[in-house]
Amino acid sequence: MDIKKKLEKQQKLEAEQKRRQKHQEYLAAVLQHSKDFKEHHRNNLAKVARLNKAVLNYHANAEKEQKKEQERIEKERMRRLMAEDEEGYRKLIDQKKDKRLAFLLSQTDEYISNLTEMAKECWQSDGRILSEPFMKLPSKNKLPDYYDIIKKPLDIKKIFNRIEDGKYSDFDDLEKDFTQMCKNAQIYNEEASLIHEDSIVLQSVFTNARQRLEQDAETDEDKDGGDEDGNSESESVRMKIKIKSGKGGRGGEGIGSTRRRKIQPKYTNSDDEDEDD
Repeated sequence: MDIKKKLEKQQKLEAEQKRRQKHQEYLAAVLQHSKDFKEHHRNNLAKVARLNKAVLNYHANAEKEQKKEQERIEKERMRRLMAEDEEGYRKLIDQKKDKRLAFLLSQTDEYISNLTEMAKECWQSDGRILSEPFMKLPSKNKLPDYYDIIKKPLDIKKIFNRIEDGKYSDFDDLEKDFTQMCKNAQIYNEEASLIHEDSIVLQSVFTNARQRLEQDAETDEDKDGGDEDGNSESESVRMKIKIKSGKGGRGGEGIGSTRRRKIQPKYTNSDDEDEDD
């Protein structure tokens, strides 16, 4: 009986040792798996960090290259513009996908004509057409001193001729001549004269008309999604300018109808593109 009990006890001890050993092996496997998982996770984090760094470097380099390309295109655009290469300028605008500039450029001639027509057709509340005295320059026989004082004589007829000849590339060129025409009237005529006042009003009309046309162009561009075939609403625009005039209407006055009594200023011709009358 003692031997039997000893054998049973020994068997139980061996079974317990096997069970503990198996449990230890299980725990060791769990710990190893945990270590492997942590190492795998650490490797993934390092890989993600490297990828993020590579992406940031890529975008930084791409942004630098894009900026360099934009600067190159801008320089080329300015070079072609200065060289009056309109076709090359248009292509660069299209490449830049600036639809608004391309739209305005394609409509420049039409807008210039509309702008001048709007200024030409405005009239006062007393029935006088403001632009009538500015349509044609005074005769050299009647007012020879006009051409001695005014170094760059201009009238609306000459401006229209320049429009037809395509000499205005944008609004600024047209506004420069129109302003010069109004200033000529202000220089030659007395400040109290009707034509002097009309020239100031006409200049203001031109400026307002330009602003309205540019606003219409932007509105049409937004509505049509940049469609260059859209018709500008400015074609039907007609303006009436009503002001309070302290003098009665004297129709038929020309650009040089009233001579200034003030001391004549000295004039210099700073414009290198004066045309022959």
